[in-house]
Amino acid sequence: MWIYFAAAAPVVWVIILLSSLYNCPGDKITMSNFFDRCRQQAVYNAIGMKANFDDLLKRRQNRFTPPGNLKGRVVVITGGTKGIGLEVIKELLKCDMNVVMGCRKVSAGEKAIAEIREAGVQTGTSKVFECDTSSFESTRKFAEKVLASCPKVNVLINNAGIMLVPYELTADGHESQWQVNYLSHFLLTKLLLPRLEESAANGINSRIVNLSSSAHLGGILNFDDLEMKKEFVSSTAYANSKLAQVMFTKSLQRSFDARGAPLQISSVHPGVVNTDLFKDTYITRMFPWMPTLLFKSPAQGATPVLYAALAAEMEGKGGSYISNCAEYPVSDEAKNIEKQNKLFEVSCKDIGVNVFTP
Repeated sequence: MWIYFAAAAPVVWVIILLSSLYNCPGDKITMSNFFDRCRQQAVYNAIGMKANFDDLLKRRQNRFTPPGNLKGRVVVITGGTKGIGLEVIKELLKCDMNVVMGCRKVSAGEKAIAEIREAGVQTGTSKVFECDTSSFESTRKFAEKVLASCPKVNVLINNAGIMLVPYELTADGHESQWQVNYLSHFLLTKLLLPRLEESAANGINSRIVNLSSSAHLGGILNFDDLEMKKEFVSSTAYANSKLAQVMFTKSLQRSFDARGAPLQISSVHPGVVNTDLFKDTYITRMFPWMPTLLFKSPAQGATPVLYAALAAEMEGKGGSYISNCAEYPVSDEAKNIEKQNKLFEVSCKDIGVNVFTP
């Protein structure tokens, strides 16, 4: 792969250097941190470029045919009104599964389901509840509705996310990318965990899938300013939220293994995908041709997510990080057990719990 990367190096490095000078609205840039901020942005862009090349070179590997009939199994997914999540839901319904969607606007979720039905998918069932992952209250209410309406939950897919947005605090006082991408999913997983564990049967684990990103490779957690409230850089805040998902995956799987729980959790890099996440970002402003020409389609991005959620060969392989339907290594930061444990402890405090597992 690096041969191809080197061949395209002149164009690639021009793009990386130009985009490293872009400041997302809300980035806290001063003379003292300008060059460090450019370095962070350049690293983020280089990781994205490498991931994009990897997607192009491993298209044949990124294939998975979901099982034909999984009638009676229940999947809960956040987001899903468009992009990767919508394609995941479409395939889950084709498998005759019961899908529970949590999205900010119920009307948007119902419209998405209607479009899937109009496209000819008539199998499976669906429920749509409100779930705004920028709010702990909304996330808790969603979990309550899931538990009240679903006697079992076999798969949880933590899909909802935002990227490269300006600095903003949620009503709960957290940086928006940190809460939407990571912390509310940490809370939702905790609330649904007993039902997931109860639903495991016939030697088959219940599964949790965290949508992460190759961007985690550029993340570094500074526990003195975990959410970058002092020196905010949007791309680094995004990378850190995805790093947190990978670290959470590792630490929670370790907990499952220690007590022999019939549960497994994976994190997934869906690829560099042409979705609305890139809308109004510096990428589409500076290089509008790039997503359509080079990025994965939403359906291709959904493939590794479905692989982690449903593939028989993934049974018992919790704690894994999946890209293009294969296990990949994670960053040294993500493997740091001391930091994993500290993140877990801080996250429990942030959502107001002392004990996470049943």
